[in-house]
Amino acid sequence: MSKRSQSTSLPQAALQLTGVSLLSQFLYFLYQAALSHIVGTEGLGLVHMVLPIYYTLLAFLTSGFALAISKLCSEYQSRTQSRGLTVIVSNTLFLFLVTLLLVALLFWLAYRTFANRWLAELPLGGYVLVLPLLLFFTGLEIFNKHYFYGINVVHIPAVIQITEQIVRITAVLALLLLIPQSSPSQSVTLILLGMLVSEVYSSLHLTYLRRNQPLTLPLCRSAQELPENMSRATIKIALPVSLTTLFCQSISSINSVLLPNLLMGCGMSQRQALQAYGVFFGMTLPLISVPMALLTGLSTVLLPYLTRCATLGQKKQAGRTLRNAFWVVLLVMAPTTAAIACFGPGLGKLFYGHPEAGRGLWPLAVGMTLSALEGILETALNAFDRQVGNAVITLVTSLMQLTCTVVYTNPLGLQAFVVGFLAATVFGCLLRGLLLVQGLAVSRGRATVLAGRTTPSTGNERHTLDPHR
Repeated sequence: MSKRSQSTSLPQAALQLTGVSLLSQFLYFLYQAALSHIVGTEGLGLVHMVLPIYYTLLAFLTSGFALAISKLCSEYQSRTQSRGLTVIVSNTLFLFLVTLLLVALLFWLAYRTFANRWLAELPLGGYVLVLPLLLFFTGLEIFNKHYFYGINVVHIPAVIQITEQIVRITAVLALLLLIPQSSPSQSVTLILLGMLVSEVYSSLHLTYLRRNQPLTLPLCRSAQELPENMSRATIKIALPVSLTTLFCQSISSINSVLLPNLLMGCGMSQRQALQAYGVFFGMTLPLISVPMALLTGLSTVLLPYLTRCATLGQKKQAGRTLRNAFWVVLLVMAPTTAAIACFGPGLGKLFYGHPEAGRGLWPLAVGMTLSALEGILETALNAFDRQVGNAVITLVTSLMQLTCTVVYTNPLGLQAFVVGFLAATVFGCLLRGLLLVQGLAVSRGRATVLAGRTTPSTGNERHTLDPHR
């Protein structure tokens, strides 16, 4: 297989991943609709209360390592150092396993205290047993995907992503329909088991394809072409990212736990609060998030591409790429989110049998468009080594959203979350835009030398409306 046949141009890669992401998001949307009918709004609310724990741990364990793999693989590929690709993956997997064991141990020790305080009436023992296995296989899947993204091979993870979604939907729905459940907590455990089946499939399949992927780059002939300690270089990238992500995801999880309790403080019963929470997070947000699939594909291919531009000092090419990315986001996100907002009640009734799921979507439509633009800015900052400022902005905007939730839920209900999301997104866009202009101004002539001095980088996870991938 030739190098040409393996690699993919930026427009082709973006188009492939965008199409796959849209299809995947649409499948997830249908999946959520089916879940709402099977487990009900109360069960759906419970699902979205406990899953953030999983997504918080997953983000902490994988976000930094995934960025390291994608960024370092892109840098090594741009300098035709294929030996480094193998070392990057092997070191990252080892570090991930060590971290996972420590996190799993701490989780087992702390879970009972957390559950007794926040989930006292919900027996979720199965959740504790399944979670570590789910984290392991999902992490393995993510690392393999970002290896392929880093070397500019998009079609392999794209195909696996679709098949994984199909396997997940089939497994979860089959378990829910075939096994009787006496409580919402049992439904949560079955959903996690179905997710585990899909992650086992995708992680093992991707591992097999990666190990059998032919490398067309020349092998390094000298050990001096690699950093003296690849593990240390990887940790310098991964650790700040992981810590920032842990903080931001923890805030998101606090939102998930606080909102039902704050709604009960407004006079709702526990059942009413879970139902309202389930409608908003299990129906409304997936509905408005369908166009956001564009961001997934575009930002994924932008990071390694802009990293190569930064490594080779191609500032003008990077600028043109960013302008085109902004136009694509505006031309696609603006009309699609506006259409969803206009026809929201009808779509909510059509897919969920619940017209309230599609009401009042205009603020979310504006926020989603701005969030897509913010994602492009964040990706560019990571590529141009402005990660510290990027992380600070993420921390500030996450705290802003949490503050709005706590302060305004009493008078505004769930709309307090929307207000916080809008405020955080607008503020984040402005600050990231200013930081990017500054970063491009000082990046002239930049050429990262990998021999013994890999440029450290950090990154972050933006505040998100829905934790699902």
